[in-house]
Amino acid sequence: MDTSVFEQIATSLTVKSICSPLGPDVPAGTPLDHLEALLDPGSDPNLDPLNDPVRVIDADGHGLGVFWPSKYLYDLEMGEFDKLDEESDPPCFVEELMERPLLDDLLTSSTTVLDAVTIFGAAREEAVFYILETNEIVGVLQYRDLFHPLGRLAFLAIALEIEDLALKMCQSNLHRELCWASLPESRKRKAIDQFKRDHKDREPEFPKEIYYLIESTELIDKANMIWKRKLIASATRTEVLGFFHRLMQVRNACAHPRGYGAALVDRAALADFISSATRMRSNLRLWMANYGIGWREKPEIIL
Repeated sequence: MDTSVFEQIATSLTVKSICSPLGPDVPAGTPLDHLEALLDPGSDPNLDPLNDPVRVIDADGHGLGVFWPSKYLYDLEMGEFDKLDEESDPPCFVEELMERPLLDDLLTSSTTVLDAVTIFGAAREEAVFYILETNEIVGVLQYRDLFHPLGRLAFLAIALEIEDLALKMCQSNLHRELCWASLPESRKRKAIDQFKRDHKDREPEFPKEIYYLIESTELIDKANMIWKRKLIASATRTEVLGFFHRLMQVRNACAHPRGYGAALVDRAALADFISSATRMRSNLRLWMANYGIGWREKPEIIL
């Protein structure tokens, strides 16, 4: 098979495209009580002083570490920067409170979004990763960043490809009539109603238009046809129906998010879903290859 749209998207979407940006660099030796002016949100409309960490740099501009203003300067109740004690003796400098990322805290900027899902799935709950490009930290990645619109695109891509593969399997010349016959009458009627909406209220002709009727079924119908016809021989009922139920949940959550910045799916559940989706995708593609079913297979009679 040719390289799929999913493969093209999955390999091109990296953590660099979804990570949170850094605030302006702060020179080492800057006292904390001088940071308020540097990080004033009114000075840059793109700056989020509550969430954006900043690099602490030396005199040559080299990064020494990362300072998180929200941990020390932001008053969550008042919604403003704390007024620091300017008379503290000795004064506290940013490098005293900056974090020095360890090797396990770093991800290269070329790490794919799907690889990041697996990494977060195995990481501690509060894990934050620093994105490294050419030996410089260029951003930070928190779990919620995976649901940036570009991150959701990777999850939608694998979900849509699996649904398309399942459709092709059920529509194949070898199985379409038996797949259609396996559906309950209520689900057949629902598909027929959808067919009529798509074809100006025309009644479908049997059996030559079963190909198009299957195209009018919903995702759960395709899952039931695959399970009832045992099209994936080694899979259990839970592996098929349970997976497609999760597929529908993830697809809907990513296509209709509750709000940007929210973690739409639990990290363990998302990591498990991506692992299961990768296996299901491989099984479906192998099945198509074994039966010689192409991406553009059509019925014998074309409308």
